[in-house]
Amino acid sequence: CHAPHASSRKGLLKKYVHEPFESGMCDTCHTVDEGKQIHVNDSIQDTCLMCHDDKESKEDKQVHAGFEMSSCPDCHTPHTSDVYRLLKSPVTETCMECHDAKEVEKHPYDVVPSKKVKVNKDKPWLLTENQITCTSCHEPHQGRHPKMLREPLDKGALCYDCHQNPLGGK
Repeated sequence: CHAPHASSRKGLLKKYVHEPFESGMCDTCHTVDEGKQIHVNDSIQDTCLMCHDDKESKEDKQVHAGFEMSSCPDCHTPHTSDVYRLLKSPVTETCMECHDAKEVEKHPYDVVPSKKVKVNKDKPWLLTENQITCTSCHEPHQGRHPKMLREPLDKGALCYDCHQNPLGGK
């Protein structure tokens, strides 16, 4: 939870802190038994979904296998992290733990977009810490479109979030 040598945060906490942890609301997720042992209230996945229920939708047709078969701490840290969204490692590193890098060579990732690319400011997920990442185009948990894409490819909507439409407009 702590950065051992220096931090701009009180208590030497890492850059990103989970709100219940920062607020001292440990009982949101944990109970303490008579022997002073700390336990997660429910299964880890169910505990996370108590607040993060937007990650589980009945309308979504595509469920990421990692989300379905593993638990939140496989990708996220529960208390603090130096990585955005409390990830254990940067987005691409997290994805590449399971996905083959050769499959994704077709599109750039972990790059700051050039000035020619006009990123839709109404869609904050397009950039993670000012970079294009896997989650710029793909939902990390569940989605409505094939390959967990954020928008369908058939009319280019996903591409036009960053690239100029050759027919004019965005």
